[in-house]
Amino acid sequence: MIYAYKKLIILLLFPFLSMLSGQECDSGFVWLEDVPVGCGGEHNCFYEADLNVLQALIDNSSETINMSLDDNEDGIMEPVELGYTEWVEGRLVALDCYLSGIMPCNLSGNLPENIGSLEHLEALWLSGNQLSGEIPESMGDLANLELLYLSDNQFSGSIPESLCSLNVDWGGVNNWGVEYFNIWGNEICPPYPSCMDADIVGEQDTAGCMAGCTDPIACNYVEEAFEDDGSCIYPDECGICNGENNSCSSENVHFIGNWNGGHDETALADFLYDWGYTLLPYNDIWGYTDENAVEYALIGAWDGTHIIDITTNPSNPEEIAFIPGSFSTHRDIKTHGHYMYVGTEANLGDPALFPEWILDPEGVQVVDISDPANPVLINEWDEIYQSHNVMVDGNGYLYVIGTDVSDDLIILDLADPENPQKVGGWSYYDGPSEEGYLHDVCIYEDILYGCGIYVDRMYAFDISDKTNPQLIHEWSGIPWAHACWVSEDGNTLFTGSETVNGHIMSWDVAEIESGNVNLLDEWLPPSGESWSAHNLFVKGSYLYISYYVYGLQILDISDPANLVNVGFYDTLEETEGMSIYSGVWGAFPFFSSNRTIMSDRVNGLYILQDTLSVSLGDVNGDGMLNILDIVIIANIILGTAEYVPEADVNQDGQLNILDIVTLANMILE
Repeated sequence: MIYAYKKLIILLLFPFLSMLSGQECDSGFVWLEDVPVGCGGEHNCFYEADLNVLQALIDNSSETINMSLDDNEDGIMEPVELGYTEWVEGRLVALDCYLSGIMPCNLSGNLPENIGSLEHLEALWLSGNQLSGEIPESMGDLANLELLYLSDNQFSGSIPESLCSLNVDWGGVNNWGVEYFNIWGNEICPPYPSCMDADIVGEQDTAGCMAGCTDPIACNYVEEAFEDDGSCIYPDECGICNGENNSCSSENVHFIGNWNGGHDETALADFLYDWGYTLLPYNDIWGYTDENAVEYALIGAWDGTHIIDITTNPSNPEEIAFIPGSFSTHRDIKTHGHYMYVGTEANLGDPALFPEWILDPEGVQVVDISDPANPVLINEWDEIYQSHNVMVDGNGYLYVIGTDVSDDLIILDLADPENPQKVGGWSYYDGPSEEGYLHDVCIYEDILYGCGIYVDRMYAFDISDKTNPQLIHEWSGIPWAHACWVSEDGNTLFTGSETVNGHIMSWDVAEIESGNVNLLDEWLPPSGESWSAHNLFVKGSYLYISYYVYGLQILDISDPANLVNVGFYDTLEETEGMSIYSGVWGAFPFFSSNRTIMSDRVNGLYILQDTLSVSLGDVNGDGMLNILDIVIIANIILGTAEYVPEADVNQDGQLNILDIVTLANMILE
């Protein structure tokens, strides 16, 4: 402590000593009265920044510094007393802290980060000390340095590439056979800078160096690794680490980004596995766009719901919030305004409480996501203990399906979105039953379609009176009817079956109110007889299907009697013995940016872009191609208008003059 105070006093007295002595120095220089004879200075003005670097060396070595170098024997090691220094016009040009091994400075600790500020330094001998840590990048700023000795210390890590910018003759010797560079006898790790080879670096103690994957494009790249151990793992064809794909997408569906940052489910999964159950981390997905047009993925997981920003950096999406929930294999998510509604089967106990298998009942969570980074769980509609699915229509009603108690179909009024109120319901009998159990629903205006998964049946309801929904028709022939969606004109219903050979069926329901329903077409992927469909959604003339092991499948439904596959993105290579429920659980294709998000049960969130629903060149959406579209694309290129997918007219993934030329040719045709 006394040493520190003395040093502080001296530094504070620098300017006063100069005035008292009657000597003046140029700006940036300070006057030192007591200068050792061996300092090599021509006068007593020294550059303050150079002194600061030497002082940092002394400070870092306070416990080891060789005090026999204290020339004036005042008990304080001053910068000009350190080793042998040579100064020219007050600037440090040489520092020798080795002194031919006879009287080293006994420096220790790290080299100061500001060592690169010694811009006049030509020679630096630091051999035979106890210096440690990594060599600072700033050492590459010593533009006048020609001789550098760092040997026989404890330097570790790698040699920065910046040293290659120095004027040192690497591997060279002078007329007396003295090397210009020596770093032998440290703990330096490969790889070495481009200007050095192993002979120049010399013998090193590499026991503490890390081996690992050294390829920067690998999934498990280890930046600190000095030697490649053959462990590199590379992304699959879809660009996903730990994926299993050989071919993942069609030409009109493109991968943008992936997020797989869910919480570790291992403890619960291992516990369930011993009981014959399989737990995978992710389930349902939905989307939300805030008032600033920022898009978010809302992805369900075993322990809650993750909120992911997919706009700011779509190639590397970031989780911004998490809403915890009851442990469950299932979660279902929908939005209404700036509210998120989350239902769950709440079917998993906490293994920490075993042998008590205690479930945590959960109704429907009501979450305010007006500020997605700071969501607020403001309520839970708790007249049920669990549910399989929720659906929101465009009229402010929430439908709850697959519950444990109450009705088979529950209708909640969202007039007060924070406090849903039950206004109606329906049961096939007086209470829930296998015949009446609805697994999922889809809605078109005042017609609600329900999936009777356990009875291979579809139901149609008139819900014009929300307090008294009426079953108007039911029909069979849909194996394990799991999910449905209605065409935008309301004339066609699409169903998906969740079972082996589960596939897609299209139905003419234009005359549903009179009970007239006709099968139009059926579709499944090639070799799909052993696998299953899951959820499906209509956007324009396309049907987006989360098809489990077949990933995302997109069908052209412009002719519902002739379903045609026009796009896909697969996240999993199906193998014999794999569960039919592996792969992609859900999808959401309704963003205005034309992005589609989907949830893989193991690999998390995928962000995709397809060109199917894009009218290339029609950037203003008026249904015509003309000079106005060219002007807008030019403004987008100049950065004065917001990007839209329609602007990439030639589909090369870039926006430039070629898109304008392509559009001009399209207009002239």
